[in-house]
Amino acid sequence: MASSSPHVLPISNPQAPISSTTTTTNQSQPPIATPASRAFITRLTDSARLAFSQRRPWSELVDRSAFTRPESLTDPASRFRKNFSYFRINYLTLLASVLAISLVTHPVSLLL
Repeated sequence: MASSSPHVLPISNPQAPISSTTTTTNQSQPPIATPASRAFITRLTDSARLAFSQRRPWSELVDRSAFTRPESLTDPASRFRKNFSYFRINYLTLLASVLAISLVTHPVSLLL
């Protein structure tokens, strides 16, 4: 005994039109990582490791004995440039930590 409507097999060809009676089976599968996204993530993690390897000791950053009064008006600007280049990773880590803490404690800030 034959049924009145023929059975439709699922089509895996993306160029073929999908009829309303066929179902796709790949809806529950996780997305496949492409080689480009893997390369991007690998490059990103390598850059982060390299940056953190150049981090200076925190005790050196907060050493109060290193603070002295500037001798001239141009002295603070040159000190700032030297300190920023020397402690750049420490400053960026501190900034990222403060931003993360503020976003966690005040999630409404994400909307702004």
